Amino acid sequence: EGYRPWLAAWDLIPILANSVIFAASRLAISLVFAVLFAWAVARTDVPFRRTMMMLIPVPFFTPDLLTGISWLMLGNPQNGLINQFARDWLGASGNVINLYGWGGLIFHSSLSTISLIFLMLVGFFHSMDSSYEEASVTLGASKYRTIFTITLPMMSPAILAISVLIFASGLDSFENPLLFGNPGGVYVFANEIY
Repeated sequence: EGYRPWLAAWDLIPILANSVIFAASRLAISLVFAVLFAWAVARTDVPFRRTMMMLIPVPFFTPDLLTGISWLMLGNPQNGLINQFARDWLGASGNVINLYGWGGLIFHSSLSTISLIFLMLVGFFHSMDSSYEEASVTLGASKYRTIFTITLPMMSPAILAISVLIFASGLDSFENPLLFGNPGGVYVFANEIY
């Protein structure tokens, strides 16, 4: 029986689906938190916003490989510190946390992605003209209506551009799927190529 390339192509469909699910999940979670944090730091007077401005970007400047190994030392199902503590001190039977698989993969990759999106968005929020929002509130619109009819539409070009960039970087992500996905049976394109 000869080589049939169309059958080999069918084997790539689950890997393509995993890659898209991973990139989209990472983007959605990170975007929600990053927009919330950037808005809070740039457009409100929340306490400790200067401290937030300095601390939120920290995960972006730490290599994913280093933080990934650190989180696995905490959440490894066999000998992670959280599971050992739960078994020894709380009397838990089995694993309390397992970072292998989808949960750990999306959790860890979202941490550094939140800080990257935050860094890109906070400047847009600072430079955005607040007179439109003030006019909306002055004319009787609620805060929620102002957010959804003024603030988000003004931010939509920046959010769309950042989303495309983050989704594409999620498709070529390697360290997180290698550390968290492969042991949990989640395979994406970068790991299959490796």
